[in-house]
Amino acid sequence: MTTTASSTRCSKSARRPWAEDASASSAASGHRDADTARARAAATSRPRTDERGTGGTTAIDLDRRRLARLLIALPALAGGLGVAPRPARADGIENRLARIELNDDGWVLQSEHDIELTPVLVEAVQRGLALWFVTELEVTRKRWYWFDQTAVSAQISARLSHNAMTRQYRLSVGAGAPGSHGALALRFDSLDEALRALGHLRDWRLGDAGLLRHGERYSAALRLRLDPTQLPKPFQLNALTGRDWNIASDWTRFDFTA
Repeated sequence: MTTTASSTRCSKSARRPWAEDASASSAASGHRDADTARARAAATSRPRTDERGTGGTTAIDLDRRRLARLLIALPALAGGLGVAPRPARADGIENRLARIELNDDGWVLQSEHDIELTPVLVEAVQRGLALWFVTELEVTRKRWYWFDQTAVSAQISARLSHNAMTRQYRLSVGAGAPGSHGALALRFDSLDEALRALGHLRDWRLGDAGLLRHGERYSAALRLRLDPTQLPKPFQLNALTGRDWNIASDWTRFDFTA
């Protein structure tokens, strides 16, 4: 009996180191799991960076900020270098005035257009090419029971040319005017003066006083344009394919009472 009890105590004392090692191993594993969880949480909450980014700013954000600063600095840099922005092209025809009135000669049109030729047209006319312009007018009266009635459909042409010998510009106005007996020829020392005269049309006679019904309401449409059909054949093709040879104003529409 004494031997059995002693053997039992020895067996229990022999198993204790293994139990202590298992407990220590379990505690160490728990510490490692806790450390791993904390490391993962820290990695998840930490802002993403790359080799060029710092803190909470990515490299893409830095590149965008640099680009924005560069775009802001470009105008100042251009000004410091003496580089001015290119102005927008202003060539073309724009209407300033359109009015139909009755005077002693009958119904007449008063109109004003600002004309700015393209550089190509300026060079062409200075080299001796004549440019033809046409002013078109349509006057209609509305009818509730049928199509609108056309009361006036007229056009007047003007020819602009340059004389290299006298260095003068010649403007012939009046071809195609209703009731006209010939074109009016004018001479100018500069192209600007000739274009101002071309754009100002005064007392263009449309017809006698009975042309329009008194008290009736009419609608008018007016336009001034370069006539490409009057150009030489080689230049007509350029007019069809390029805007430098084809300038015109928009239709100016207005109503009036006769």
